[in-house]
Amino acid sequence: MNHFSLKLTALHAGRDLLSLLIGRYKGIGPERAEVALHKGFVRVNGLVVRENRELQKGDLLEADFTWFLQKKIFAEDLPLDVRYEDDDILVVNKAAGMACHAGLGVFYGTLLNAVMHYHQQNGIKAIENGIVHRLDKETSGLILLARSEAAFKVLKPRFAEEKNERRYHAWLAGTMEADAGELTWAMGRDPENERCIKVMDKGKACLTKFKTQERVNNMSLVEAYPLTGRTHQLRVHFSHAGHPILGDKRYGGETQLSRMYLFASALGFLHPLSGKPLYIELDKAEISRPEGL
Repeated sequence: MNHFSLKLTALHAGRDLLSLLIGRYKGIGPERAEVALHKGFVRVNGLVVRENRELQKGDLLEADFTWFLQKKIFAEDLPLDVRYEDDDILVVNKAAGMACHAGLGVFYGTLLNAVMHYHQQNGIKAIENGIVHRLDKETSGLILLARSEAAFKVLKPRFAEEKNERRYHAWLAGTMEADAGELTWAMGRDPENERCIKVMDKGKACLTKFKTQERVNNMSLVEAYPLTGRTHQLRVHFSHAGHPILGDKRYGGETQLSRMYLFASALGFLHPLSGKPLYIELDKAEISRPEGL
């Protein structure tokens, strides 16, 4: 039932592959059709194809959509940089470009997929989704996950109430004149683009504290603390201040860079079960300067 097969007639001749896949099976829209291509789930005349192309009369188009019907969290052998672990928690240095979990247009290659594989390979029993706070896909750095239900129940509300220390570093465009300061603009969802956040008078209260650590080549390195933890808070605040984060294509940063230069550089929190204070941070060398600038 999850397999699609179509022998093209004169009616289909000249149409491209994706247009023939979209809508042929429940839940297969444009994004999933493209993923099916990328993952090698589509064949033309018995051969796997990974790029869209025009088809002709007599071609046999086949697709297997089973992958989309399995659980969203499944094991994938992906690089995982573990910085701390015990029976109850795991701290990972997430790579830039890796989503925390599946979502809009993201079906594979996530942090949860990598963590599940790591747990399986090492015989570790853990809850399936232990994320207690998030990092944007474009942000790299330290993220904490719970392994046990007991740890999750303690950590989730703590992070929701911002009862932990989260430090970031960011390379900004331009020279930040202030050595230190606070950004307090309220922000909310952009009514013209629901995937973006913008500064607005009637938005939610926000507070970002920062210190400027370096100024070089019309760039500034800042240490930042988003004390209110709003979605995209640092990205929007620094962009509104006239110093977008380098590589942040959504909020006005340099578009030629391969990544966004925002790093979750430190996590400070109490262990959920023992109460022991933990502070985990990146090495200074890991807060890399933008390439070519």
